[in-house]
Amino acid sequence: MQRILLLLSFCVAGWSVRAEHLPGGSITYECLGDNVYEITLTLYRACSGAAMLPQSLTYQNDCGLNFTVTDMLPSDTLDASQICGASASNSTCNGGAIAGYQAFLYVDTIFLSPCNAWTIHWSICCRQASLNLMNTPGLYIEAKLNNVVAPCNSSSVFTSTDVPHVCAGQPVVYDAGAVDDAAVRRRFRLVDARFYNGQPFPVNYLFPNYGGEPIAGMTMDEEDGRISFTPANIGVIVTVVQVEEFDENDVWIGTVMRDLPFVVVACSSAPPSPSSGLLTAPTGACEVTADREVRVCSSGDFCFNAVFTDPNAGDLLSLESNIGWVLPGATIQTNGTNPLTAQVCGNAVDLPLGTYAITITVSDNSCPIVGTQSFTYALTVEEAPYAGADGMATVCSLSQPFLLFDSLSGAPPAGGFWVGPNGPANDQFHPATDTGGAYVYNVEAFPGCYGTAQVEVQFLPEDDPYCVYLGIGTAGTMGVRVHPNPASTDLAITGIPIRYGVVRLELVDLAGRAVWNGVFANSGGALMLDLPTVPSGVWSLRMKDPDGLLIQNTSLFIVR
Repeated sequence: MQRILLLLSFCVAGWSVRAEHLPGGSITYECLGDNVYEITLTLYRACSGAAMLPQSLTYQNDCGLNFTVTDMLPSDTLDASQICGASASNSTCNGGAIAGYQAFLYVDTIFLSPCNAWTIHWSICCRQASLNLMNTPGLYIEAKLNNVVAPCNSSSVFTSTDVPHVCAGQPVVYDAGAVDDAAVRRRFRLVDARFYNGQPFPVNYLFPNYGGEPIAGMTMDEEDGRISFTPANIGVIVTVVQVEEFDENDVWIGTVMRDLPFVVVACSSAPPSPSSGLLTAPTGACEVTADREVRVCSSGDFCFNAVFTDPNAGDLLSLESNIGWVLPGATIQTNGTNPLTAQVCGNAVDLPLGTYAITITVSDNSCPIVGTQSFTYALTVEEAPYAGADGMATVCSLSQPFLLFDSLSGAPPAGGFWVGPNGPANDQFHPATDTGGAYVYNVEAFPGCYGTAQVEVQFLPEDDPYCVYLGIGTAGTMGVRVHPNPASTDLAITGIPIRYGVVRLELVDLAGRAVWNGVFANSGGALMLDLPTVPSGVWSLRMKDPDGLLIQNTSLFIVR
């Protein structure tokens, strides 16, 4: 009997060491290629609890595989305490009395054969005591993926690693910062916390709480993952955030979750104002469409501001953001401390179209618990409007006016505006007075968002056959008369302005070749010519001034 009791006591002691009451965690995955994945198990531990032990991950799929990876050691340990720097040395993580938390990261690299439903899960018998659950039930965490439909998809990653501390009686807006630059659509939900007993089961909640509303009044935005509530009592509130991902055909490709505790504490000062952080001052290719929504154009650069305040005038504000994850190359710069102005700038040219969730977490300098507030912004990248395809117009100085719009290719929409080599331009081009070069057609979707197409107007030389053809039959603007026309041997030219003391005449065929030319003095009277010996047909008789500028181009019919 003593032997049995002794053995039982050892078993109970061993179980208590392994049965650490953990406050939460998550499992995420990253595809490395060729069906190889890096799996990250993140577990949170209260520093006042027992030391962490090696962990295990179980893998199973709907294709018949089931195995467990054991004895995983943490690859990294992070401070997950929301404690100000001045009090960090007094946390339970450093031997003090202020409750502190740590995040332990366990990483496994593994081959997962193609299957339409993989489940990766972890569990433990007990969790931290809370305000909204009955007793201290088990803790179960899982991630799911479909690597048939999405052969190499990576899950959303939770960029916020702290255990959030919030103030009793103060409005809270929180975002765990789940980011995934490849997901076409994501859905956020609050779901039941679970425990594992051969399979996962929902835990029992204290009435009226349940997974979809873990504490009275808590809500989540399904599109961006914002959690909003006002906690009434001090303690821990267990929530579970689930993120589902769908491809471009709206087919499910993966799910991750974070078992997330909110630690409610009594605060001596209010956190940053949840009603601040409104978007202002858009510049470049962007437009603010709502308090926390902005659309940007895939055509270029953009900037916008958000201004944050704290009701305690003496508090100093700082911020962190997931913008580096969400918008590669984007920057966020700050000015001031309370109010704190953040300017977000980026370039959307290489960004896939769609909506991106940007999270900015603003902290004050309260001690020992830092006051924080999360702000989530929806940034939608839209394609620049279609303005047609580039075109070209080849003209002569004698060409008739024409519409630049007609020279665009494709099916450009009406209503745009033109910018030419010398600035704003009309749609109608006048070859006699307008300059050649690039004329750009602009179609505006919203301020700063333009689609463009270009018409390149090129002038042909006057001796080009096309220009010669246009000149045939063209009456001069100077009142110069060529007669007879048709002519056979002799020709008279009258009406040449007296200011042209000398004129140059050229006879040009329809191929643009000059077959005869001469320089003649102009006395103001009739200029008599003997026609050169050329075949019958249509010719162009060009009159130029001494500098080579065209005075008149007349079609001449010669009959032999």
